[in-house]
Amino acid sequence: MRRRVGEAVALLLLLPACAPLLSGCALWRGDAEPREPKGVEVRPDAPPDYDVLVAQQHALEGRTEEALAAYQRAVAKDEQSPYLRLRLAEALARANRLDEALVHAERAYELDPDDPEVRALLAQLYRIRREPEAAERVLRNEAGEPMDLDAAFLLYQIYAESGRMGEALELAQWMADTDPDSLRAHVAMANAYQKLGQPAESEQALRRALEIEPGNLRLYSALARSMRERGDRDGEIAVYREVLEEHPNDHSTLLALAEAQMAEDDLEGAIATFEEIERRFPSDMRSAVRLGFLYYEARNYEQAAVRFERAIEATPEEYEISFFLGIVRRRSNDDTAALAAFDRIPPEHKHYSEARTQIAAIYEHRQEYGKALEEVERALAAKPSRALELYGATLRAKTGDFEGAVAFLETLLSQEPENDELYYNLGVVYGEQERTEEAIRYMHQALEHNPDNASALNYIGY
Repeated sequence: MRRRVGEAVALLLLLPACAPLLSGCALWRGDAEPREPKGVEVRPDAPPDYDVLVAQQHALEGRTEEALAAYQRAVAKDEQSPYLRLRLAEALARANRLDEALVHAERAYELDPDDPEVRALLAQLYRIRREPEAAERVLRNEAGEPMDLDAAFLLYQIYAESGRMGEALELAQWMADTDPDSLRAHVAMANAYQKLGQPAESEQALRRALEIEPGNLRLYSALARSMRERGDRDGEIAVYREVLEEHPNDHSTLLALAEAQMAEDDLEGAIATFEEIERRFPSDMRSAVRLGFLYYEARNYEQAAVRFERAIEATPEEYEISFFLGIVRRRSNDDTAALAAFDRIPPEHKHYSEARTQIAAIYEHRQEYGKALEEVERALAAKPSRALELYGATLRAKTGDFEGAVAFLETLLSQEPENDELYYNLGVVYGEQERTEEAIRYMHQALEHNPDNASALNYIGY
């Protein structure tokens, strides 16, 4: 007995109208969801085709064990059917019962060794079990050639997985010779050449594949990747531009072009490409932020701020963008806007301490030393550091609490008497009070502990 799925419709004639198995005939009416079988399901006198239909219905419903049981009943009724053995083997494989699947697939192959579907399943099972020799016996003819293109491609995959790239390349070439218009043959050849370290040949194979299917974006992507991996950035960029001539709205290609331009330090080109992405895909906030960073790198702070502000408006909880907006606003000397951006960052965010430090610097610049000190204390509470402690001491002195600042620094110095930065900061505090002689003395002490302290050298020089 040998039937294909298309013949199953004829089996309707074997069943009474709306049989109890198919309650309401849902399977045949095309309802959205097959209904659960009711009534008598196991019918010893029914032909095996009936059990196949039951199995298919259970499989549609995700009832794996019931489907397997139905297929097993069908096989029991006709043990010499390669078709039934194949269907049972497939169901067992889907259930990850591979050893049992192999038994039935091998039996199906014994019964019908010329069936390509049987050969393919059996070879796949051998492939999973890492038995390439067994798969070869199934997929090659007596002359040692692949049975057909499908068999050749499966063998190619098996060889590639086991690192036998030379043999894999031979199979890809056989496929291309057998069917010059086979897209997968040329793609397989390109992959084999790439893994063999022959990128130029790989690119030629991809170009042949593009002749078969012009405009295939995956092929262009593979071609660009091959050029990138061998360091041909110009060639990679040329491929992206070639794609964009045919597909100007392809988002992934535009992004890839921008990435390649950044890798080439082509800041102007990358900005132009991201501007194009922004024009064509205004909702792509990630690209807008990247454009903002590129403008920042180009010192075009106003345009950087525009992109960051757009991103914040679209995603107000992206506080990292607020932090960078604050940096940009400081660079453009807009301290009021910078304060507003930094102040948005909540205490639990990783940039909170640095944001408060930036706010402190703005207040210090405005000579509002008390406010600056308050901000440093907030930053210290969130993320203690020696640098912040020293900054706080300097600000304390600027508020007029000279003795408190000196006492704090001397306490630290008693704990770390070799720390040249502490001597330097004591010198700065004394210098702020125009006590130059003492300031110079502390700077010399800093240099005694670290002759390379550039800040102390610079201070003495001035």
